[in-house]
Amino acid sequence: DDKREGFPAAFILSNKQDSKALSVAFAAIKEHVSISPKVMMTDNTESFLNAWRTVFGVPEKRLLCTWHVDRSWRKSIVKLIKKPENQIQAYEVVRSLLMETEEEAFYIMLQEALKNFNETDEFRAFKNYFEHVYCKRTEAWAYCHRKWLGINTNMHIESMHQTIKYVYLQGKKVKKLDRALFYLMKFVRDRVFDRLICLEKGKISSKIAQLRKRHKVGQELTSLCIRKNEEEWSVASTKSNEIYIVKKNVACSEGCTLMCKECKQCLNNFICTCIDNAVQWNMGKHIHYICSRNLNEINSAVPGDEELSVHSPTVDKEEMVIFEDRKFLEKAVLVDKSNSTSLVREAYFFFFGPEDYFVVKYIIGKVCSYTNN
Repeated sequence: DDKREGFPAAFILSNKQDSKALSVAFAAIKEHVSISPKVMMTDNTESFLNAWRTVFGVPEKRLLCTWHVDRSWRKSIVKLIKKPENQIQAYEVVRSLLMETEEEAFYIMLQEALKNFNETDEFRAFKNYFEHVYCKRTEAWAYCHRKWLGINTNMHIESMHQTIKYVYLQGKKVKKLDRALFYLMKFVRDRVFDRLICLEKGKISSKIAQLRKRHKVGQELTSLCIRKNEEEWSVASTKSNEIYIVKKNVACSEGCTLMCKECKQCLNNFICTCIDNAVQWNMGKHIHYICSRNLNEINSAVPGDEELSVHSPTVDKEEMVIFEDRKFLEKAVLVDKSNSTSLVREAYFFFFGPEDYFVVKYIIGKVCSYTNN
């Protein structure tokens, strides 16, 4: 909806989950709702996609849910690779492939990963699985193919399933159809009332909370280097050689609820090449940084670099080109670098998840810099 929160469009009750049964359900939906979505996200099975094609035609973009892809990789790694240290290494490689946002660098890394997997007997079985199942449809799971689509996982649906199962059904299996319908209608009723309360009293949605949090972080990015032209800014990270490009996008419609009051800009006004904006579709810290530092100039003429130097040091053209080339080369050999990382950090990455890994990595970096190690 307008607050970027999901709401169920239809429920399908069936004793089968194949293409034929789903086609009947989709046909019933089509009679009441005329939709033509640009993006369709499913789990790893093909039954939903085949049924959708039969009724609605081929969508412009088909995506796999990142959460389901990651879970499938973890299960296959544990099944096909015996040694824990090799499991960690394989997971780190495929996860780095998943999160790569530059298409050219992604395919270089992919070929290097397959080559390295094939050279070791321990990884060969996983290499065959990965190549057969996922390499033929990289457009469906790689981040470089889903930038600015506004969707990354179907966790809204997963969350709804958990709510119905444990809150309304109290973890019990319902065998009677009438009771299942009763609880589904109760769930929809509660969601409708929540929506009415939200419209009357207001609500801080998860997207607004994330937007405000990133604005605070963006205020602290005073050491980042910026070079800008008429409608484009280059933001160089201080922690790595990453360079993020922030560009003006489209003008937002009046009454937009996803607005940063301090920056006086909304989520759709700018795009950034960082994962937070390009994949997660949040108004990232780099956008907040640009807006807050150039609040008076965003909708007017762009000043020269000398006016920008008050807030942060500028980076000249030659230095920026060096950064960009160096960035590409580093990504091209990222698979080789993964072999030399600490086993402790890899263990955190595999067993606690990628988000926790980066938190631990950040803490380790701070400790090492403090102790000069």
